[in-house]
Amino acid sequence: MSNAPPSTYLIWSIVACMLLLFLLYHLYSFDHFKCIRWNSGPYSGAFKRIMTYTYLVTVPLIATFAIGFTVLKYREGYVDLPPHGVIPKPYTLWAPAHRRSIFPLNLAFSVAWALEMVTHLEELCFWLFLVTSQTSPNQNWFKSVYFRTWVVGSVVAIVYMPLVTIFTRQDSLKSEAYTFLAGGLGSLSLTLWFTPILWNFKAFLQTLKREAVDHATIVRLTKFHELNSIRILFRFLFTIPFVILGADGVRANPVVNRNAFAIEFLTNIAAVGCGVSSGLTLIIFFPRSIESEIAAKESRHQLSGIDGDSIISRFEPPELLVPEESSTTKFAYDLPALSPNRKRGSDVEIGRIDGGDRMSLNPMVHNFTSPIDMDHRLMRERVFPNSRNHSRLTFTRP
Repeated sequence: MSNAPPSTYLIWSIVACMLLLFLLYHLYSFDHFKCIRWNSGPYSGAFKRIMTYTYLVTVPLIATFAIGFTVLKYREGYVDLPPHGVIPKPYTLWAPAHRRSIFPLNLAFSVAWALEMVTHLEELCFWLFLVTSQTSPNQNWFKSVYFRTWVVGSVVAIVYMPLVTIFTRQDSLKSEAYTFLAGGLGSLSLTLWFTPILWNFKAFLQTLKREAVDHATIVRLTKFHELNSIRILFRFLFTIPFVILGADGVRANPVVNRNAFAIEFLTNIAAVGCGVSSGLTLIIFFPRSIESEIAAKESRHQLSGIDGDSIISRFEPPELLVPEESSTTKFAYDLPALSPNRKRGSDVEIGRIDGGDRMSLNPMVHNFTSPIDMDHRLMRERVFPNSRNHSRLTFTRP
């Protein structure tokens, strides 16, 4: 992007600022910024903190990179350079103070890209974990190979991306090209690995329907599937242009980077892809429930308008509605059999509903609300409440 005109960076700045404003609006609407607190709830463990703050840092870094280069590009302007004609002033002709700003801005973009790969790798590993839950129903996310893959891959991304920018900083043009190429290849590989998940997700939903999973879970997973499909499309729009620009930039005689139309087209497409895909990631990480928000607002409105008489009337016993033919009442479906309490020696075994052990899916399918809403301290109770004996509780008589 060294040969890109100032307007290209202006578009990047506009997209980054819109993304930042959407971030603030969405988090305020989500829970009034409570989710960014250090202790934001029962599942605010180390994993959720890492994923939350990783994303929150990424967006300002991208905005810093875009706005910084926009200011520098407009200050440097254009130059008449025979035989190329009037072109954006190359880095080598910039003022010394402006040249010194190139490396910090490129490093900020490199760190942001590394953190974004951490985010997208977690999404990839999490959805792989969820889709394969039917083959390993008792698997714990924090003990799975997918979680370990995310840890190793995140460390690699955080280390190699800044190092590429640092080791090539002597040549600003090559540093930018290698940064784009390294980040583009890493993000493109994650995006390609995500496509099989999208392809198999409909079959996964059919499996859930055969397992008689509740309708709310099916709706929630369908929504996530559609959001991920759109997000992956824009991820391709973000990564492919940078791979093209980076691969061409490291060549001795670049071709694409000397074509004004190609530079503007590819960089503008990448800006749109980056903004939309990052916005969808925010929606997936912090999913709003419009129904719950409306119900909460109506509840607060009703409570604020309650007077003393209405409060007293709430304690009056309601009228009992007895059906005319209560003895012939039929259910629309067969209820599962109940197992009674049983005495075993000095213990009392609590009864249960039969059929609970036939679930061939990870219970996390029913319980999760977001790919980052997990904590290792509560995972056992939340997903596997009775991991030693999936059905029975016993109490010892004192």
